[in-house]
Amino acid sequence: MQAAVAKNRDGSDSARPPQRPLATGRVRYLGEPIAMVVAETVQQAKDAAETVFADIDPLPAVTTARAAAEAGAPLLHEAAPGNVCLDFHYGDTEKVNAAFAAAAHVTKLSIRNNRIVVSAMEPRSALATRGRRLVLRLGCQGVFGMRGGIANVMGVPVEQVQVLTGNVGGSFGMKASVYPEYVCALHAARTLGRPVKWTDERSESFLSDSHGRDHDMTAELALAADGKFLALRVTGFGNLGAWLSNATVIPPTMNTVKNIIGVYATPLVEVSSRCMFTNTTPVGAYRGAGRPEGNYYMERLWRPPRARWASMPSPCAG
Repeated sequence: MQAAVAKNRDGSDSARPPQRPLATGRVRYLGEPIAMVVAETVQQAKDAAETVFADIDPLPAVTTARAAAEAGAPLLHEAAPGNVCLDFHYGDTEKVNAAFAAAAHVTKLSIRNNRIVVSAMEPRSALATRGRRLVLRLGCQGVFGMRGGIANVMGVPVEQVQVLTGNVGGSFGMKASVYPEYVCALHAARTLGRPVKWTDERSESFLSDSHGRDHDMTAELALAADGKFLALRVTGFGNLGAWLSNATVIPPTMNTVKNIIGVYATPLVEVSSRCMFTNTTPVGAYRGAGRPEGNYYMERLWRPPRARWASMPSPCAG
């Protein structure tokens, strides 16, 4: 529903397929909303939802970023050839290659930051009303960003939208996005002229809420004979899920660049990562959004066998 703007390594814009609040023509992941039911009570709504018949034919699917990058992989969006949303690169390739060629020792690891479910203390919920403005009451992480996103999706001036939040109930990034349920509730309130409330349930939130992590990286560290770092290189994939979230492309790209060095003196860094669409729940910001991942890569890389490297100095800066 909204996404950070990013540039490919060639300077072109990243792919940003338009997402509708309800799936139209094609369902791209298990848990994607396909219909909305409005009723007087929760039980009436659940009973009515049971009568909805979805005639959906199975299609080939891909669930990992690495598989999505393979030739002939099922294509999720016409606007994203090869399932690539963003082909990101940072660093001086020639200098990094030269440092690795001159290294006395090279450490190389394949590291997977597995996908995780946020499972906030309180599931998402929203109360939509219509007066002079569209009013949305919900637990969210930043009312102004949510207000702007809602106005953009609803196609109204931002002055006609008001977002109110009290107790968030846990978020760590997950509740910052404009979700389809919020847009549907506001549309229903505007159409019916009545307040419309929606509350997620714990089991449903495992599919409907944005997930975290899901990065598949190969990390390499070049060291001099005295143990000093010469260069660091990270290459791999970030799984975005089926749609863009508010900060999906940031964790495996610039936030990795900014945080992977940590406290260590590292003269050269190169990060190359492709952010891929897959048939999975969208991935968003969660608890650091790339910062803990970057630190994890470094800590895994430089810790050598004690017997071999016991006499080497610490590579910490200063």
